[in-house]
Amino acid sequence: MVLKTLFCVIFLIQICYGANILAIVPTPSYSHQVAFAELWKELSLRGHHVTLVTTDPRNDPNLPNLREINMRRSYRIWSETDITEDQLRQPELQELIHESNKFKFDLVMVEVFYPELIAFAKIYKCPTILVATIGSTVPMYQDLGNPAHPVLNSDINVPYDGTLNFKERLISTLFYWRFMYFEYFISRPKRQETIDRFFSNVTSIKFDELISDIDVVLVNESPLLKGVRALGPTTVPVGGGIHLKPLKPLPHLHIRKSRKRVVARANNLTPSSSPTSP
Repeated sequence: MVLKTLFCVIFLIQICYGANILAIVPTPSYSHQVAFAELWKELSLRGHHVTLVTTDPRNDPNLPNLREINMRRSYRIWSETDITEDQLRQPELQELIHESNKFKFDLVMVEVFYPELIAFAKIYKCPTILVATIGSTVPMYQDLGNPAHPVLNSDINVPYDGTLNFKERLISTLFYWRFMYFEYFISRPKRQETIDRFFSNVTSIKFDELISDIDVVLVNESPLLKGVRALGPTTVPVGGGIHLKPLKPLPHLHIRKSRKRVVARANNLTPSSSPTSP
């Protein structure tokens, strides 16, 4: 009986391995950072080691597996310079680029608006996941094989959803062609220059090759709110609510009645902050 029990226990035991993950979210905006903050937290709590480049570090001592590289300086210089290049000049990222023998990453996760940073995945020879905090642009959807016609699926920068009327379809189509010109003749050549400037010593790669090597994109939006669209297997909507935390009960209220007024004072308020007149 003991041998049978021991055999069953050994049979049920599973060996689990934690991954080393490099996550890069460069945008100096709290809404971009908070969208996937719980993801980084939960990955670290489940035994993965997460190195996060962020402008809003949480500095939580209870998350020893979460190493945060603080790029809060980007808030001050966003309107003055290219934040991607400024962050790549910082010592912590220079170390990740030029001293890769010190690190080992099994996965690189990059915010979808900075695909040039997929070059880190080339350095560490690992898969890539893009995270889209507020949806993705039409070119990125198309790069991943998703149909993205401007009449059916307007770009995130166009304020139209659902079934469009003729005027909205016309505006969406004109914006599409303008945006595609900007993307392929201005934005992507500039991204290639960034790759050549910061990564040429460690890897020789073209931007189009980086795009073709994307494995998965996590899109932070819900089909219930945004509408249903055709998506390939590598584009995964994650609901648009992973940043939400469990609800907490409201503070207990102390009710005091008088002939002239009713004062409701929560526990976190001082008597001096309560109203003094009806």
